Amino acid sequence: MFEKKNLLEYMHNCTSSYLKLSDTRRFLLQRELFDKVSGGEGVAIRIEPFSPSSSDGVADGDGLDSYQTLSEHPLYWIDMAIANSIPQYSLEHSARVLKISNFDIIRSHLDNVKDGENGTVTLLRLLVQPQGDDVPSEEKWDQLERNLKRQKWLDPVTTDLVR
Repeated sequence: MFEKKNLLEYMHNCTSSYLKLSDTRRFLLQRELFDKVSGGEGVAIRIEPFSPSSSDGVADGDGLDSYQTLSEHPLYWIDMAIANSIPQYSLEHSARVLKISNFDIIRSHLDNVKDGENGTVTLLRLLVQPQGDDVPSEEKWDQLERNLKRQKWLDPVTTDLVR
């Protein structure tokens, strides 16, 4: 997956703005998620804490370092690869699941990567923060990941029933 030939082929399917704005670490993590769903209909997710000490794909002077310092709760990156979905729906459905799960979205990034005859893969990257006094447990993260994976196939009316 990370051999020069494979990376160049993958990069050829990416938009120029995605390539320009991605840092190397984040690009490779999203490449790995892309590979998990390429050619299919699945959803792959990776969740990790935001680290203000690393650039993590965030531009200098964007204010996130100070936001993290002032925040009561840590921030987390949620990276998703969603095969064959309408990007707007992916973002809307993911935002709905996060709201129901008591997370605020601080920042979002959305890109599409061509997946040959299979269509496209939407790469969605969300910087989130737990609401209120809610400190996420491992069980809550597992439940959130399951719900985010299911959201691709749920109608918004169905999702609203769980409120």
